[in-house]
Amino acid sequence: MTQVTLDDLTKTYPGQVTPALHALSLEIRSGELAALLGPSGSGKTSCLKIIAGLLSPSSGDLRFDGQPVLQLPPEQRGAVMVFQNHLLFPFMNVAENIGFGLKMRRANKAEIDRKVAEMLALVRLPDMGARRPAELSGGQQQRVALARALILRPRLLLLDEPLSNLDAHLRLEMRDLIRKLQKELGITTLFVTHDQQEAVMLADRVGLLLEGRLKQFDRPEAFYQSPADQATSAFFGGRNFIPGTVISGRFESPFGQLELPGQAETGQAETGQAGTGPIKKGPAILTVRPENIVINPPKDAENRLNVRLNRMVYLGTHSEAHLQLGELTLTATAPAAALAGLAAGDALQISLPKHALWLLPG
Repeated sequence: MTQVTLDDLTKTYPGQVTPALHALSLEIRSGELAALLGPSGSGKTSCLKIIAGLLSPSSGDLRFDGQPVLQLPPEQRGAVMVFQNHLLFPFMNVAENIGFGLKMRRANKAEIDRKVAEMLALVRLPDMGARRPAELSGGQQQRVALARALILRPRLLLLDEPLSNLDAHLRLEMRDLIRKLQKELGITTLFVTHDQQEAVMLADRVGLLLEGRLKQFDRPEAFYQSPADQATSAFFGGRNFIPGTVISGRFESPFGQLELPGQAETGQAETGQAGTGPIKKGPAILTVRPENIVINPPKDAENRLNVRLNRMVYLGTHSEAHLQLGELTLTATAPAAALAGLAAGDALQISLPKHALWLLPG
């Protein structure tokens, strides 16, 4: 298991002024499964290639277990990368593809055969060794590529969009398999993806990259409960942003005063739930997730507000209500039954529970 440290890594491609990757610093713990998440062009794959040794950074440092590795060629780093398009050798069968790396290391045939058989069983393809890649499904090819990487027992496993070419059913299956293998083998793993759900369900921690900059590197739930800024919140489905000012522990908004959670010294709520962060006073943006807005709350509910229903969108098990609050529009989601009978133009009340509020920089 290997600890990976990225220190101010920057990559600017020739002919470009804006860096593709800008001063990226983070630490991946030994044995951790981490994700780099972001849209196309955010610098995810550039980062992965720098770690693998396939690309040189413009500046910054990269260390494995505290030792600098930027001067080492790819084959000496102990990092193995599985590409999005598998890159299996079409003229080799599955067993030969999986054992190729050991063959290049001049391992004897008996050892290669034994370890290939182990890998085929591990990725649930025990009877596929004699087939050619063209005879396999996309999911099976991805498993072969994974086995080819794992057979080398790398210090670090790098996965480039590992599930993007699979249909929904295979994606679920491969996601479970990757998680299972990573935990069984204990290999430090970093994967990149543009799929928010994929990152949240697979990774121990997620790093969000937007326009080459790391916005937040944290546990998956932190992106929902305590996002670093408005862009981060919006990327994870945040849609309600209320401008205002924090004064004496309350939030002064355009439509009145809202109570905030109590805060300890760390900025976390005294109750142990999500607090309002480090903002103690001054301009701020209050955010509350759509699923946390309570429609038709009890009379003793916190932060009750009068709103008007603009429109409602039926989503199957849930419905989405667009609510007019002064000049602001808030979005709330609730079970479809809870919104039954409401129509556009109806006046109703909502509650913004204190524990669900979070303050962003104003």
